[in-house]
Amino acid sequence: MMKKQNILICALNAALAAALAGCSATPEYIRPSSALEGAESADQVSEPSAEAEKISKNFYHAKGLWTQARPADADNKGDWWKIFDDKELDILLQQCRDSNPNLAAAYQSVEMAMARSRTTLGQLAPQVGINGTYSRTGLSENERSYSPVDSTYNSWRVGFGLTWDLDFFGRVRALLASDTADAQAVYAAYQNTLLSLQANVANAYFTIRQYNSEIKLLRDTVKIRSEQVDYVASRVRSGVANDVDLKRAQEQLYEAQSQFEAVKLQRALTVNLLATLVGKTPGQIVATELDIGEKVPEVPAVIPSELLQRRPDIAQAERLVFAANQRIGAARAAFFPTVALSASGDLASTDIDTLINASSLAWGVSPKIYIPLFQGGQLIAQEELALAEHRQLVEQYRATVLNAIQSVEDALAQIKFMREEFRFRNLSVASAREVVDLTRNQYDSGLVDYFELTDAQRLCLDNERAQIQLKGDQFRACTSLIASLGGGWYQAPDFEAADKRSETEKVLALPSRIFEDVNPNSKEFNDLIRKQDSAEK
Repeated sequence: MMKKQNILICALNAALAAALAGCSATPEYIRPSSALEGAESADQVSEPSAEAEKISKNFYHAKGLWTQARPADADNKGDWWKIFDDKELDILLQQCRDSNPNLAAAYQSVEMAMARSRTTLGQLAPQVGINGTYSRTGLSENERSYSPVDSTYNSWRVGFGLTWDLDFFGRVRALLASDTADAQAVYAAYQNTLLSLQANVANAYFTIRQYNSEIKLLRDTVKIRSEQVDYVASRVRSGVANDVDLKRAQEQLYEAQSQFEAVKLQRALTVNLLATLVGKTPGQIVATELDIGEKVPEVPAVIPSELLQRRPDIAQAERLVFAANQRIGAARAAFFPTVALSASGDLASTDIDTLINASSLAWGVSPKIYIPLFQGGQLIAQEELALAEHRQLVEQYRATVLNAIQSVEDALAQIKFMREEFRFRNLSVASAREVVDLTRNQYDSGLVDYFELTDAQRLCLDNERAQIQLKGDQFRACTSLIASLGGGWYQAPDFEAADKRSETEKVLALPSRIFEDVNPNSKEFNDLIRKQDSAEK
């Protein structure tokens, strides 16, 4: 009779499992549209509209190319700085990747997030443990007359216990998908940190080269003006010039020397910044002595909006929305019953000599179901919190896309107008130099006083320094555009193949895993986790 009851209970459990398998309270995930794609509701979690699936708005520099955002941060971006064709910059950027402590700390955040997701993954598996106990018990006199055992006896027990949350309504699976998406978001944040640091290194490097050019210009200016002081002094002694001319010549010299020292200070501070960015002390690096140079990389006239999908911050924002969507499912699943299975198998005896004996076998199976009836409004509040968080992250995602578009447009505008500005600045410098030459000849001929010459020299120096600074701005604008596009506008070789970091990063870096909806029950997902664990061991 007992055996039939056990069979009946098992059959009921199997039927219940079959009926509830596949049940999930998680809403279907629809990648959020940006503010350029329409005005869908921020908490939309149902079927996407037809408008959201087609090209709907224009990107200013690539009309008709804006599509629904599908982050592609895992696409190969390569060593984007190679477009500058600068070996010194190559070395500095590699040092930044290898030695920057902030980047290393950001990577540990990725490791932590992955470990957190694996912790949640473990909740889907049965929890099995081994237990062993020993006790010695003495009965009271009033118990002895009713007890079939001796008044004092030993109890030995060893065995195993099993508990298993069957997760019929997908609460744990939703939390796993949420934790996995959070880990992907942290990895995107790590990539964003890497890109930002490398862009800062490139900017600092080009700033140093700009200062090198200014220092060279000012050094030559100081030399020329020192010679002019001697020249004017000789004219004063000859009675051709007066003391006012000499004082003006000295003033011009001192002003040039002051600018010379100020630029050297700025260069030293930038060298210190560069050393910090590459993870070294200032004494451990040798700053470049190269001038700013003339060759700025060519920028495409049209930038496809799809390139914005390579930006790590957009990828991070999208993954956070996905994680919030899964937490809605976990909050809703909390309203449904929780079904668990407990089992134990023990060897129990009052004598250790008979413990390992078939007669000592004891076992138990205990299916458990918990149905929440009254929680004081906690479950409702948790669902409202999850929905509000989802709406908030959707709006933050849209804001991130808008900021990305603005940064690209800003960089493109800078590059476009700086090119024209530099052309006119060159003409201005050429004219200023001609004015200096003509005024010097007039001064030597006695046609103008020395004030005219010093004023022409001052304006010429200002124009020459502005020309150098504008060239530096052009290089920095190019770097800003690359960073705004998530690492370049071209197809590049795979740099992940040369990545010597841990297997966790390589697993995370797979494009097929980073930006697709995670199915934690799939064979591919479990194979991926097992591969990662075995690789780390």
